[in-house]
Amino acid sequence: MHCQTERLGQLRYRTQSLFRKLKTRPGATLFEYALILFLVSIIAIVILQGIGGKTNNMVTTVNTTWQ
Repeated sequence: MHCQTERLGQLRYRTQSLFRKLKTRPGATLFEYALILFLVSIIAIVILQGIGGKTNNMVTTVNTTWQ
């Protein structure tokens, strides 16, 4: 039981230490947010390009069918 309590104390100390380090580096968090935004943008562009091609094919098929 004492060993578990000691481990939890160490884990809590390490977690608090990590959060203190992250709070003292505002530039790093800005960079991380920019990186996430960049990756999400790239993924959105790729998805929209795939959807755009399929939509164009569907509209063309409907248009030729109705003529």
